[in-house]
Parts: sequence; C-alpha cells; structure tokens
Amino acid sequence: MRTNLTITESDGTTTKINEPGAVIDEAALSALTAAILDRAASARWVCCPDRCRPACPTAGMPTWSRSLQPYGCKVAVDTSDAPLAALAAGFGRAAPDLIKPNSEELAGLAGVDPEHLETALAQGNPEPVVNAALQLIERGARTVLATPRCGGCGAGQRDRQLAGHPSPDQAQEHRRRR
Repeated sequence: MRTNLTITESDGTTTKINEPGAVIDEAALSALTAAILDRAASARWVCCPDRCRPACPTAGMPTWSRSLQPYGCKVAVDTSDAPLAALAAGFGRAAPDLIKPNSEELAGLAGVDPEHLETALAQGNPEPVVNAALQLIERGARTVLATPRCGGCGAGQRDRQLAGHPSPDQAQEHRRRR
C-alpha cells in the first residue's frame, strides 16, 4: 500500500508525488501471488501495476505474466525501471497482453531519446512513438499503449491490427513483415 498524489496545474502541467511503498517478506509475496492466481481463473483481466514495487522483486512481473498464461485471462502490466526491462527481456516467453510505457520507458526499451518522442508529439508527429511501439511489438509485446507526457498518442497491436496513429506506409510495411 502506498500513497500517490497528482497535482494538475491550470495549464495542464502534471506533477506526481508517489511514496515508494512497503517492502514485504517472501511469505507475504507468496501469499499475494497465490491470491492472484486463485482469482485469475475467473478474471477477464489481471493488472500488475508498478504500485507492487518495492514489495515485488524485479523478477516478479515476468513471473506473474508467465504464471497467468494458463488461466486464460488477459494480463496488463504498468511498471518501470528494472521490472520493465526484465519483462521486456522475456517478451518471447511471457509477454503480457498490454504494457503501458510512458515516454521515458518506451524510449529506454526502444533505444531512442525520450525528448525526441515528446518533441515530435508536441509538433503533431506521432511517428517516432509509433515506431518505438512497433519495435516492442516486433520483439513480442502484444499491445503497447504509449502514454507520453504531452498525450495524444497510443500505439499498439491487437489481433495483428495496428492502433494509434501509424502512417499508411508504416502499417503496410508492418503487414509485409508478419
């Protein structure tokens, strides 16, 4: 459990203040995992939020994503830093159904500059964000919902269809590569 505070100014500038959260022991983490798996059979979606950290170790997200696969529920993950990197490293084995990276997270996974993504979006050009999301999809991510600071763009894939704002050339190239 942790406290989060979001302050939004009249010009739309948003500041988030997040407590780090409590660290739990291995027994409590095992109990939490068992409770999630117990309810997964009847769930349509299971969300693994970053709010689990620091309670969950870096390996927690890929382990949960992989453990939930046999239950037939969809898995959404919103995490960052080392847990996100560990999850992305295992996309081929345990990709969740949805990841929700912000600009910095998306840029880090795609190997691009986050300011380039933000600047392009601010100028009305979502192409760099779409390209970064498509890189993750090519690596095995199923759906990428990009949430840049300046907003206005989501990019991803669902049932081999592109969402967001890809150019016609990007969509055609992506279809050719599948």
